[in-house]
Amino acid sequence: MEARQVTTTSKGRIHVSSTPQDVNYEIGQDNIRPFGLDIHNPVFVVSAITIILFVLFVLAFQEGAAEMFGKLRPWLTTTFDWVFMGAANIFVLFCLLLIVTPLGKVRLGGADATPDYSYAGWFAMLFAAGMGIGLMFFGVLEPVYHFQNPPLGVNVADTEAARAIALLLGGGLASLQAASIATGFPFAIVLVAMAYSTFVGLKAEKR
Repeated sequence: MEARQVTTTSKGRIHVSSTPQDVNYEIGQDNIRPFGLDIHNPVFVVSAITIILFVLFVLAFQEGAAEMFGKLRPWLTTTFDWVFMGAANIFVLFCLLLIVTPLGKVRLGGADATPDYSYAGWFAMLFAAGMGIGLMFFGVLEPVYHFQNPPLGVNVADTEAARAIALLLGGGLASLQAASIATGFPFAIVLVAMAYSTFVGLKAEKR
């Protein structure tokens, strides 16, 4: 195991140096290897048991589970809607902060790392694997939902007004914000944390 020290040069460069440090832990020493798999014992066992118990509960009490979850989702979305919206906006601001600060220039993979794909390739994969399905799904769901339940005091019987507000909120501004901004930045924070811990480790340097 190594200890790291973060320093900043006079030109604003970030350098992470490492020094050997003796510890009694080896990465993967607690893993189990059933059927040739390499599994982290506490994480896998706890997660597997939780999922199995949850599935058994739902199968054993289908009507009660359906009623409970049917009430739980509306309660969460109406009581804690401010948490969801606030968290999404915080994620956006945090990602923008990473971009404009020197931390945004830390090269994942080390100082000599080069990208495997071009920006065009990354955007293509982004829309094909993640945002694409969201746009296809919510691009239909949101206009229909707002048409059936028009907001801002619009009378549902006024078909033309309901259609107009549905296309405005569900097919335009809201879909753009939800699919391309609010959902993208939370993914980015998780992926950056995973990429930094996996590919940078103790060798992060600013470009």
